[in-house]
Amino acid sequence: MKEMDLDRLLEISGERAEALCDELYRISYLVKQNYELMSALTDPKLAGEAKKKVIGDLMPGASKIFSEVISLMIDQELIKELDQVSVDFTLLVAKKMNIRFDEVIFSEKPGEDILNKFKKIAGDKIRYRIQIDPTLIGGFIWKTMDGKVMNASIKGRLSQIREEIAA
Repeated sequence: MKEMDLDRLLEISGERAEALCDELYRISYLVKQNYELMSALTDPKLAGEAKKKVIGDLMPGASKIFSEVISLMIDQELIKELDQVSVDFTLLVAKKMNIRFDEVIFSEKPGEDILNKFKKIAGDKIRYRIQIDPTLIGGFIWKTMDGKVMNASIKGRLSQIREEIAA
């Protein structure tokens, strides 16, 4: 099976590694959330150029290195490994830069005051990947890179109450 040489990618991306990491995360997140998109990108009948255009349309303004990585993944039929490449590259960048990438899912777009509170709590060693999920009703879910989850959402609290009542 073909694999991406992530150490080489880190070397090539240099000071743009963190930005590339974020771009790979964003496209990976979009693909994971959309089965039809994943099906199209992994469909051997769909031309590679069409797949590249789809990703280009989803990621306007993406960096040149991101476009080249995606092109290579499509040409080498590695696009089905996009999520794993994103995760592995994130781990590599985090280790090299001595930082952590955490995901925070809010019920609605957070204001700058909220984001500043998160930054104050964690300092400059954590990079936040913000997602929006209106089904949370209110609050947020904070997922750390090492697998810890803090669910401070209304949806999460309602689930806890439901479980307590059912027990």
